[in-house]
Amino acid sequence: MNYRMISYIMGQILKVVGLFMLLPILVGFIYGEQHVVSSFGIPFLITMAVGLIFTIKKPKNNAIFSTASRNNSTKAIRYGSVLFKTGIKTLPNSLDSIFN
Repeated sequence: MNYRMISYIMGQILKVVGLFMLLPILVGFIYGEQHVVSSFGIPFLITMAVGLIFTIKKPKNNAIFSTASRNNSTKAIRYGSVLFKTGIKTLPNSLDSIFN
């Protein structure tokens, strides 16, 4: 696995999440709610800092899985899809237990 590319993608995701944190900060600032500004401001700065650290240097190799381990990558994709499908099936049961 290309961990450098995975961390680069995670950094991009963190930057998008950080940008979405700006909306409650702006709304809190408009309505004069300083606790909201400080509550979202610190996590915004941390998220953007970590995202920027992960994306400072773009990796040269853009492949997540190398072609040498092609067989292992298909196994990982199959295993991930099984976990995703299992998680989707168990999610409603988890939500029911919270609200009962």
